[in-house]
Amino acid sequence: ADSTHDMGSTSLRWANIYTDNLATNEVTETVYNLTGTAIDPSNGGIQYKTLTANTTFSISSFNEGNSVTLMIDDGSSYTAAWPIITWVNNNGAAPTLKTSGYTVLTLWRVGSVYYGAVVGAA
Repeated sequence: ADSTHDMGSTSLRWANIYTDNLATNEVTETVYNLTGTAIDPSNGGIQYKTLTANTTFSISSFNEGNSVTLMIDDGSSYTAAWPIITWVNNNGAAPTLKTSGYTVLTLWRVGSVYYGAVVGAA
């Protein structure tokens, strides 16, 4: 139901504003197959990679406010290294990759600090 609120000379119809935004705004991310080790947000907000060796990733191309969701398949029990990421969950440690399927991570930058969070498995 619509909700009208009188604010002096201004009345707002909250339901219409809310419904219009839901109906017309959507976000579609670019999905990118990461073939190297440099994670670059300009390639897409969702990236995925199957490891073929132990890998050290680079995120130095992130600007403040950039973020990427990264899906990593460890291939045959390979490992990933993250030299400059502050992990906000997982007890502050870099994740151990799942042995089957994808390990899903979110990486972002605020100021000069690079952060990462383990989202789960897919």
